Amino acid sequence: MVRQNEVKRVEKKSVNNSDSHSGGISEAGSEGVSSALTGTSGESGEGGQALFIKARALNDLVPVYPPHAVRKGIEGKVLIDADISMEGNPLNVTVHRSSGYRILDRAAIECVRDAEFVPASCMGKAVHDRLRIAVSFSLQDQRAD
Repeated sequence: MVRQNEVKRVEKKSVNNSDSHSGGISEAGSEGVSSALTGTSGESGEGGQALFIKARALNDLVPVYPPHAVRKGIEGKVLIDADISMEGNPLNVTVHRSSGYRILDRAAIECVRDAEFVPASCMGKAVHDRLRIAVSFSLQDQRAD
């Protein structure tokens, strides 16, 4: 049983969502959520209610593989940081680690900005969250169509 004043670190979770059309995306928990949270993702408190549930994409995130990048044979992985508001809106979407190609970095940012998210919740109430999202662009996945 977790007491309300007992603080535990939030587990880092990864979810792989790959899409054969445009590359793959995986979401990973934030590295050091600014506020301390009680419990871990999916852990239940009194009454069986989850103490903290991470924000997540409402639907699979599907990046658009830029045609110029396909023609040039450009591949890469972009790590995106995004704040997810209590309403589920992505805010402050930035590149954490570049693919080395501005064209892929921009496509990854647009993918996350255009996505809809289910906000994080703590004790049943919507809360702000920060996600690190990996966006991969692979020509092998592109050819699978």
